[in-house]
Amino acid sequence: MDKREDSGISLYEFFLVLWAGRKIITIFTVSALFIGLIYITVKTPSYESRIFYTLDILPPSVDTDLTAGNVKMLSENIRLDYESLFYEKYLFEKWKKDNSNSSLTFDVLSSVEQIDGFDLSKKSEDKVISFVSPLRKGVDYYINVKTSDLSFLNDLYNYSNYVNDNLTQRYLESTRKGQKFIENLSSEQKMSDYSFKISVTVGKFISSIEDGERLLNVSPPTVPEKISPIYRLVIIFSLFAGFFLGCFYVHIKNSIIGINTTKQ
Repeated sequence: MDKREDSGISLYEFFLVLWAGRKIITIFTVSALFIGLIYITVKTPSYESRIFYTLDILPPSVDTDLTAGNVKMLSENIRLDYESLFYEKYLFEKWKKDNSNSSLTFDVLSSVEQIDGFDLSKKSEDKVISFVSPLRKGVDYYINVKTSDLSFLNDLYNYSNYVNDNLTQRYLESTRKGQKFIENLSSEQKMSDYSFKISVTVGKFISSIEDGERLLNVSPPTVPEKISPIYRLVIIFSLFAGFFLGCFYVHIKNSIIGINTTKQ
């Protein structure tokens, strides 16, 4: 019973101390809020946008009877080729020559950074640009972009299409080689069902590309969403931090005064 009364008295005294130091606590809270507002004003906003891309046309396959599994595998190969070509330095430098005023640099684009002479993969939170694979069906692949420079998005969109054009030309050149191989077959070989189907597929693909189609359909960037600073969180954190620091200061100050009084 005595313990409960002592704890009750101690808690009551604690709140009396806080109430007595309410002015100091208020000063700490307001000061922290003021610092938070300064941070919001000074901090450069960071935005996040997405560039979605989908497979627009399938290149010829050695398997003329494409199943859902084969289509998925072929689509995945094209996506991986696109991502690999996207990070090719020589290709970026070719694009940069024609877009010298662009703010886009290979260091920002690259998923690798040099530390003490070693090439290391960037942490996910440090990547400005990253390729994202959907976790569920019905969602397209996309390039996630984090930037405080909105004009940067337009440059990246142009570069994404440039990579798509180069990838399409590579598949076109490969298909044309296949077409020449078919043309050099004997008359009997050309007459087989397999050769005929391949020839038709190859012809359709080449015609489509020559008519302006591309392997991928790259969509313009989505409307940027601000990801930092988040005003509400900054203000709430500032208020709580200021309040608890004020309480801590008042409590410590009162404890020191109590110890000095006891010694006297």
